[in-house]
Amino acid sequence: MQQLPAALPGWFELSAALTSAVGAVSSAGGCCPENQVAIGSICCPRGLLCGLPGQQSCCQAPSICVGGTQCANLGTAGSLFTPDQIATQQQLQAATPECQGDTILIKGRCCAPGSVCNGGCCSSTETCFRGLTCCNLVQQCGTSCCPAGQVCLGGSSCCPTNQVCSNNVCCPTGTQCVNGQCCPNTNVCGSSSALVCCSSQEQCDPIGGQCCQIGGVLPGGGCCTPANVCGPNCCQQGQQCLNANTCCNTKDICGGNTCCQAGQQCLDNSVCCNAGQVLCSGSCCSGQCVAGVCCDPSLVCGSTCCAAGQQCMNGNMCCSAGQVCGSTCCPSGNVCINNQCAPAGSTPCGGSICAPGQFCAGSQCCPSGTTICGGSCCNTGNCINSVCASSGSFSCGGTICSSGSQCCGSVCCSGGQSCGPNNQCCTPGQWGCGGGGWGQGSGWNTGWGSGGVGGFPGVWGGGVRPGWGRHLLAGDEQQQQQQQQQQQQRDDGEQQEREVMVVHTAADEGVQHGFLGRQLLLESQENERHAHPAAATAAAAGVVQEGEADS
Repeated sequence: MQQLPAALPGWFELSAALTSAVGAVSSAGGCCPENQVAIGSICCPRGLLCGLPGQQSCCQAPSICVGGTQCANLGTAGSLFTPDQIATQQQLQAATPECQGDTILIKGRCCAPGSVCNGGCCSSTETCFRGLTCCNLVQQCGTSCCPAGQVCLGGSSCCPTNQVCSNNVCCPTGTQCVNGQCCPNTNVCGSSSALVCCSSQEQCDPIGGQCCQIGGVLPGGGCCTPANVCGPNCCQQGQQCLNANTCCNTKDICGGNTCCQAGQQCLDNSVCCNAGQVLCSGSCCSGQCVAGVCCDPSLVCGSTCCAAGQQCMNGNMCCSAGQVCGSTCCPSGNVCINNQCAPAGSTPCGGSICAPGQFCAGSQCCPSGTTICGGSCCNTGNCINSVCASSGSFSCGGTICSSGSQCCGSVCCSGGQSCGPNNQCCTPGQWGCGGGGWGQGSGWNTGWGSGGVGGFPGVWGGGVRPGWGRHLLAGDEQQQQQQQQQQQQRDDGEQQEREVMVVHTAADEGVQHGFLGRQLLLESQENERHAHPAAATAAAAGVVQEGEADS
């Protein structure tokens, strides 16, 4: 028997346990080789020893011990551990008091001698495959032990489970078995429970799980002839694709790119409208098209369409409710007064309308800033005795005198005149007006020099006359001055007409006094002619000249 090394730990403790295994004697009386164990009358190689102690048997090649209890023929299993390797392993990993029988401690487990494999302990469903690794029986494949997830095909090759196809064909990497055929992964289509393999001329519809012609997969799922694909739709026979997204029956196409729906009609070959509608400015109109505007029938007003809230007037004019004024529509910004349109700010005034900036005085419109005088407007603001007088006018008794005149009792004397006796207007220097001569201060010559007979100046009793006696006393120079004053009086004729009522009163008296003065003058001239013939002739000529000047 071979001598074990003295340095082997636990040798003396294991010697009794190894007596039956090392240098055993067979029942035939012979000694078994050092690498064999006596089993009955035969010597069994240690790698073929199989079974529990006392029930061990020797497996015959090519069978091996599976699970330490059963001999099994697994085909060509390859080289096993040599008996020396097993014995050495048992010695090095000797059983401890925790392990029973002939089991030994392998990495914390009590392992039967037949389960020890390359430093590990195989499970009951594994064997030590080729002395290298523990391998399940179903994974042992020729010279290989198939890894988890693979199966042995033909007893010689390992194949992933999802690549195993019919007739024990293992599909190559990048493919999988679909319906008994190896299919490229890029062509596999459908769910795991219903896979299909698309051909090179097809593409997968991932939603429907089906193979379609290339270019015939619809976005929402489904297959379509590539030429009939129209966006998300598949056009049928008799339809045409419009705008790359709508399938339209050929008879419903309107204007080349519009598809009318059921119940619609194509108007002007451009717009689809519902039945009863009309085309108005390129759009469908359910009312009446008026001047290019779709108008509700209730708002049609002649050739115009009124807006909401407007009223049709006279059948041809739209008017907002706030602008209706009788039978007229007021312009924007106007107001309605007495059924008449007026600018904003106007006010009613009796039967009239005052414009903005005016105010009503009774029934008359007056400009702003004016005053009311006697019920009427007074622009000058000079109201005298309820009469609107010109600026600068003033009251003179019951009369109104203009600016520049002089009040004489109740008579207005014009410029250059003064108030004579008995409140009569006279020109200074005239007879009876402080100028000397006949009748001075007596008043009889005043009537002759003012007023007029029948209202005609320059006739007896009208105008201021110089008198023959004044001519004799004053001389030629005074006569010329008197004529100039008379011319000034004619220029003031307009002022005398305004005072005609007052003047007429004085004229009535003047006629009487003037007639008397005329008689006295004639008598005086007659006496003078007899006494001084030359002077009388000159005086007569002066009277004639004065008369001609008055005429």
